[in-house]
Amino acid sequence: MLYAMKEEPRRAAPAGGAARPSSRRVLCAAALALLSAALTACDFRQEAISLSNWTLDFSRNETPFTMYVWNNNPLIPELTVGVKADKPWILVNLGEVVSGAPADPEKGPFDKRVLFVRIDRTQLDEGEHTGTIVFSSKGIKPKEAKVRVVMDQDGRLDSLNIVNAAASYSSPYLIDFMFGVTDKKGDAVVAEPAQFVVEALEGDQPVGANSGLQLRRASTLLLKMDLLMDYSQNMQERAGAIAVMEDTAKNVLLPALNTDAQVGVTEFHRDDRDAESVSGFTVDRAHTRAQIDAIQPDYVRGFYSGARLLDAVVTSCSKFDRDVSKGEARYVILFSDGYDTSSAATLDDAVERARERSVRVYAVGCGGEANLPLLLDLTGRTGGEYFPADTVELLPAAVEDIVQNLEGQYILRWASLSRRDEGFRPSFSLVLGDARAGFKAKDDFNPADHRGDVLHGRLRVQDSSSPGGTSALLRADYIPRFIREIHLFVRSDLDFSVSLVEPADDGLLAGWSMQVSRAFGTAGYWVSLESPGPLLPFAAFGPLVRFDFPGVIPEDQPLFEELYADSGVYEDGIRLDIDGFDNPTND
Repeated sequence: MLYAMKEEPRRAAPAGGAARPSSRRVLCAAALALLSAALTACDFRQEAISLSNWTLDFSRNETPFTMYVWNNNPLIPELTVGVKADKPWILVNLGEVVSGAPADPEKGPFDKRVLFVRIDRTQLDEGEHTGTIVFSSKGIKPKEAKVRVVMDQDGRLDSLNIVNAAASYSSPYLIDFMFGVTDKKGDAVVAEPAQFVVEALEGDQPVGANSGLQLRRASTLLLKMDLLMDYSQNMQERAGAIAVMEDTAKNVLLPALNTDAQVGVTEFHRDDRDAESVSGFTVDRAHTRAQIDAIQPDYVRGFYSGARLLDAVVTSCSKFDRDVSKGEARYVILFSDGYDTSSAATLDDAVERARERSVRVYAVGCGGEANLPLLLDLTGRTGGEYFPADTVELLPAAVEDIVQNLEGQYILRWASLSRRDEGFRPSFSLVLGDARAGFKAKDDFNPADHRGDVLHGRLRVQDSSSPGGTSALLRADYIPRFIREIHLFVRSDLDFSVSLVEPADDGLLAGWSMQVSRAFGTAGYWVSLESPGPLLPFAAFGPLVRFDFPGVIPEDQPLFEELYADSGVYEDGIRLDIDGFDNPTND
């Protein structure tokens, strides 16, 4: 209550002192302060936002958290809630959610909207970190969810980082590391291998150049990739998702791959049917595009339902041979919103099948409400990556990120010169400019467990067929020392042409000469390959030559009747063996 006050006559300020405020001014100021406090206490904004969680304690948890947001006010037909984190390391998959009014403010049913929250630990140093997610809407009381994270060590990325590294050991005494390289932003570092300074250790002993130490792009291996495409009901009902998924696969991903990369396609669209292989692995890009175009009219035919996503991952990974993972870089590229309604397989089953076939799963999460817990767990446990595409328009950008990530994959190899029956832990480091990164294997290498004849080179034929023709690459899995020439005997009942694999496709024989001539007295040909001078690097691996066969070839028709490398041109027991073929010069 306000009272009228009689104005007092003003008094002059004392000489040399400040004027004292009048009693009226003091009382008015106090009244205004009380009124402001009362108005502040009386928040006239409506209650409408409900949260499933008031706190998200990630602690040391690496997986995302799920929370729900909904409208609890029956007088607001449709509530749009903005979602914003106050710290950049708190990642939410949506910037806003829209929830309809409940029938009853206490009993519901409520239109709950799912939100996925992740932590980017690469932005955090050691210690405990807290932040807040604010949920707001105009005229509505805002709500907050507190976030807590614990870091046992500094997680901030350096200028150069080795990621998803895996070591493998094989005969004769070979040590291989496959890994990706990223910068401090987490983006792939794409550089020529020669730009890196490479150092390697066997325990605490440096590895010398005479061990064949070499860094190459992972594309030097045969790249085999299966496109696993989701045509289930969720994806079909997402406006434009199917068309953009198909266009992105055909016109963004395929053109970016090496010409010798083999690509297959698998689709899934119904809960009552298994995933189906639409195309086997082939280098024929026109055939792959045509098969993708045929999925909707020939496989789905307007009948789609629940998703058997995990069953489909098992099917896709099973397309890769169990016993021939060495020398291949294997990937499944999954296009999906990540929801599984009907699989018999579990997430562990899918991960195990990928691991046993040495397959890395890359996932493009289609839509802002993609199922992050499943997709992140699947990709993380298989050594793959997750790429968000929160809207249909972002699908091409996500696939371009995949292409860049693939280009930032490398292989480091050397052949150990140690012959003792003693284990040691291999490690290596890379230097690029002023930046350095290192990695140490998790398991010991014991030379006695990987004995082999270092004079016996290993070659392998990898074929790829399609209705338009068949190609076959002769690849090296291991090259012994002092190889300057290769003489191949080739006999086939089919017409064929032969060419060197180009340097752009990581061919090992760049600059070599090639001559093809009839082998007199036989139905075969000699393919003579010679270096102008340099030797093939010791322990080298990669594609050598390509054979192309036109037309459709029956499945029971072998490509080669005879194929071998003449070892008579070498001395001291050196030879090259081609897997699956007899070599009469070695008898």
